[in-house]
Amino acid sequence: MAQQEPHFILYVDVNKTVIMHDPVQGKGLHHILNDLLTERALGRVVDDDSAQGEKQWAWNGRSVVHASPGATTQTIRDGSSHDDDSVHDLDAQLVSYGRFLRAKYPMSEDPVVAKQHKKMRKVFRQDFTQPGNAGEGLAAEHAALLAKLRLPTAPSSVSNGHIVGQNDKLSAATFAAAGLDDAEYLFIVPSFFRFVQYLHARGSHFNLIFRTYGDDLARIAQEFNCFCEGKHPFFPLTEDQLMDGSHGGVDRRMHLQPEPAAPGAEASSSSARFGTFFRTDSCTALVLGTFEQPRGRDASLSFYDAQADKLQIVLGLSAIHEFLTHTWQSTQSTLAIRDFYPFWFSNCEDARTGKLMTMDPEDRSVHVLFFDDNILPQEPHIVDARDVRNGNVLDFDNVTKGTHLMRVEPLNAIQNANFFIECFHASLEKRKQKQLQKEALELM
Repeated sequence: MAQQEPHFILYVDVNKTVIMHDPVQGKGLHHILNDLLTERALGRVVDDDSAQGEKQWAWNGRSVVHASPGATTQTIRDGSSHDDDSVHDLDAQLVSYGRFLRAKYPMSEDPVVAKQHKKMRKVFRQDFTQPGNAGEGLAAEHAALLAKLRLPTAPSSVSNGHIVGQNDKLSAATFAAAGLDDAEYLFIVPSFFRFVQYLHARGSHFNLIFRTYGDDLARIAQEFNCFCEGKHPFFPLTEDQLMDGSHGGVDRRMHLQPEPAAPGAEASSSSARFGTFFRTDSCTALVLGTFEQPRGRDASLSFYDAQADKLQIVLGLSAIHEFLTHTWQSTQSTLAIRDFYPFWFSNCEDARTGKLMTMDPEDRSVHVLFFDDNILPQEPHIVDARDVRNGNVLDFDNVTKGTHLMRVEPLNAIQNANFFIECFHASLEKRKQKQLQKEALELM
């Protein structure tokens, strides 16, 4: 490992990044895989003679799962942020089904229209490969992806309290502890477990910070903590690999309950390792000790007044940066943060209102990465990357793209066991090259 390696702050999105489920949207694995295929499948926009002059999308017949990931990614995802296209603008182009739907049912500043269009996009995306739908020709590829995530032994096959099959020594209780007792498929993708184990084994100093708009962090914690404790049925750890704080080692488990304050200290002085963002045009706050969020147009921080003695509110960019970047460095603790979806949605999903990521570009002692499938090739889309020194939005092309903001291709994360590791090293290499360029300019 290189000398003077920085401390890593690793922000990790949840849905379609480390899990292929979306409980909040009511999407199981079958739906999510259809979602993913809509962004990889290419076709052309054609007239539908049987409809009322509506445009339709026709698949070009080419494989998605077995295509070259690099070429496919470049072709499809490069066009996926053009949400201002109209359907007629796409006539002569080869486009993904996802882009077609965004053009046919675009974002709107009218909340009623925006909600209706979002519902339509969801319906067509999640049933993409079902009979009668635009992607039914890709049903076999959908099935192949399901097979990739199927548990090695079906948990439902239990005899006398033990799983029958190649893992017949695993008890049903082991599956239950990881939240996999009723599961047919893996929940957290194996490539993410491999990534965490790799970083820990190489001696990297890092904080994992899970980020999600949903309420799925408790389910993530259940399986992730089993992994850290060496109790995961499919990803066991040896004694020296444990990440649960035993034997004086690092505790990387997610702790979703407030820890008691020191004797004589105020309850709020003990920082919880979980919380929620609250954002408006005039307020940016991180509320620690709860995942609850206010609802409605008149939402404000006063929502938390009744729980003031149990919560800690971190206000403003600088204080939030200090908490997320520096407070937990020595312990390398894992944090769980819920982001504030209403602010992003009400602003037409503008990146400047998305998931906040702060950093000091001149601080070489820390390297910040944000893994998210919604980061697009031309713009951050879902991540609001800010320079903590002045609050300015960090330039995507010249500062954050590929160095700090790491676009996750979910199908690659499923198919490539080293996906996150490769992204990590690509980020380090780009960081190194930028530093060399900077030093060369200083010598001129």
